[in-house]
Amino acid sequence: MKDEILELVPGPVRELLQKEVKDGNRCLIDLVVDDATAYGFEPEQVVPCIMAAYYVYESTAYPSEMEEEWKLSLVFHAANRSAMKLLSYGKYKAQRSESGWMRYANP
Repeated sequence: MKDEILELVPGPVRELLQKEVKDGNRCLIDLVVDDATAYGFEPEQVVPCIMAAYYVYESTAYPSEMEEEWKLSLVFHAANRSAMKLLSYGKYKAQRSESGWMRYANP
């Protein structure tokens, strides 16, 4: 899946995905693939989430002392994860419970 995703995204996004993060010397693409696999997504479904996260990453103002690896983890990975989570609501027929949390039904 990793290679398929890297083929589908533009060059600058591909470079960003191949940067290492502070998670056991793994690349950002490894974290994206872990989440995509957990949600059962295909590469084509994940790319819009990646592109949305890339936009957030590029358009966010960061404190000058913030390390690049933290920017990748805190901003890009969190945005990508959020986008996949929102996409999964439709995939798994999520419904809002009375308490406000999302409940998943089997597809």
